[in-house]
Amino acid sequence: MVASAEKKGLFVNLRQEQPVSQATNPAKTQTVDLDQLTPLQLLKIGYSQRA
Repeated sequence: MVASAEKKGLFVNLRQEQPVSQATNPAKTQTVDLDQLTPLQLLKIGYSQRA
């Protein structure tokens, strides 16, 4: 059974290669106008984006 499943391609390695030393998360688009925020809101945004 396993041999026939392998012949059909059920156990094909589907893992994608990840680039080394590059960001793997998609870039976030900024939807908030930073000029309209209070200093406290700016601090909250800055601390939430820390790595």
